[in-house]
Amino acid sequence: MNKPCICIFILLILTACRQQPETALLIIPVDTKQDHPIALSVIADNVEAVELELTDNSMIGNWYMGERVVCTSNHILFLDMHKNQLLLFNRKGKFLRQIGKQGQGPGEYTRITDIAADEKENRIYISCYHKGLIYDFKGNYLKPFSIPGEGAEYLLSKPDGLIAINTRVGTEREADGAFHNTCILYKLNKDLQITDSLKILSVAFEKSIWIGSPYPDFISVAGKDTFVNRPVYIPEPVTRDTLFQMKGHQLLPNARLAFSGEAFAPNGWKNIIIHHIYRSSRYIFSRCHAKEDTQTSYFCYDTQTGQSNNAKNGYIDDFHTQEKVRIRSFKENAEMFYYIHPAQTDDDNGDEPNPMLYIGTLKK
Repeated sequence: MNKPCICIFILLILTACRQQPETALLIIPVDTKQDHPIALSVIADNVEAVELELTDNSMIGNWYMGERVVCTSNHILFLDMHKNQLLLFNRKGKFLRQIGKQGQGPGEYTRITDIAADEKENRIYISCYHKGLIYDFKGNYLKPFSIPGEGAEYLLSKPDGLIAINTRVGTEREADGAFHNTCILYKLNKDLQITDSLKILSVAFEKSIWIGSPYPDFISVAGKDTFVNRPVYIPEPVTRDTLFQMKGHQLLPNARLAFSGEAFAPNGWKNIIIHHIYRSSRYIFSRCHAKEDTQTSYFCYDTQTGQSNNAKNGYIDDFHTQEKVRIRSFKENAEMFYYIHPAQTDDDNGDEPNPMLYIGTLKK
């Protein structure tokens, strides 16, 4: 039998439980073969529809190929990853301006990897390859900032500064003969100076390779609590099934998804690909799929009632579209979520409007 050509072994950096303070680990059974449709009204108090204004400068591309939405008290930032543009709207969907532009010069970006915003400090953060950029909400370029390595694949604005996550790609063989990709979380203060760093995980490969994340939702913030899950999208003999809580300089296990027997293939490699695990104060969510399953599983666990549901290909939007939708948490506030859906149009000239943005609030 051929040896797997990508992974040699996995070195899990998340520290051993015996070295950490005792914490109650919530273990949640998951059966991805089930399909129990979940209506949004079961988990959400309300869902607001926002029509994103279409102008010559605010046309959104193939949003289903990748997007990131950041919502503040007064603004909506829409990162269109297909067209590599950052659009600023007000909360009612009126287009205000494009933030920055593509290029190689000062204040210009190449490929945007993530965004974050601090409305109180009038700052918009953009991470792109090899650098970070700061703008204000008027679109003025302020200054650059730096993150070690190739730049941040994930940004999160917090009251005391910024969190950035990146993966350092191993370029030389280490003592074990492998190339190690190491994922590191950096804490930056208000002056964007690195004050702390935390190694999240390390993955060993037979060759130097970079594996990106199509769903970089690594952190969820629920009130004063911050949770971390960094998925790995390659064959390996371990599932990334645990959600960790940040406590100072430690990551403590908070909840583990206990997948049923199909979690591993007969050869011992994982059969479940977890896209992300995140939580609000009440709910724990996951998006995943089994390797042989063409449908994506959306799992939701209610910590108040103990009830769990696994639905295929999304949640039923019984507020607006009456169709299945794929919700995504706002990383700054996991009590809220959003989803995007094609807008209805009666326009005879054939112009396709921007998609509708829907913003929901979870029950507590």
